[in-house]
Amino acid sequence: MESKCIACRQCSSHFDANDLDRRTLQCMRDALEFEELRKERKELRGREGFYGPRVDYLEKKLIELQRADLNPICPKCRDGKLVIDIPMPDGDYRFIPEAALYKDEEWETFYYPMPLDSMKSASLVIPCSTHCGPNHFGGGSIHIKPASPDYELWIWIMKRHEAYQGLSSKRLNEVREQKDKAEPKR
Repeated sequence: MESKCIACRQCSSHFDANDLDRRTLQCMRDALEFEELRKERKELRGREGFYGPRVDYLEKKLIELQRADLNPICPKCRDGKLVIDIPMPDGDYRFIPEAALYKDEEWETFYYPMPLDSMKSASLVIPCSTHCGPNHFGGGSIHIKPASPDYELWIWIMKRHEAYQGLSSKRLNEVREQKDKAEPKR
């Protein structure tokens, strides 16, 4: 996640999600969701027959969001509207995903370790997916090289892969303690 990617249109101040209060962040999330749903509704116009249930959902959600505060105000100048942007090398700005609106502590990664014998190289590959609240932002994998301080921890986890499917990043320290109790350092 880029830092300082939330900007004020009026005073040009930049913030990251940790600089803003929860109400302002929720307001930005609602505004972004409103725009995304509005675009989807526009794309489905004229195809209500096949997409009827989705269109009904969009209509209800758009009405609900219209009642929300969709104008996040800058905490510095108290006048400008906040937008999400990242300065590009050419000085232009580019829109980024709503991921910028979530504070670091709200992120959680879930790991899906495979059996150790499925590894074909010394580096370990652990599939994972990243979530923030109810939103899924991506899937992929982490690669752990033998020189990594967590290499032995992941070997231990992969030997017990069935017990650790969907292991949360928030539980990783707890698992590290379990490993240390099971295999005390010499």
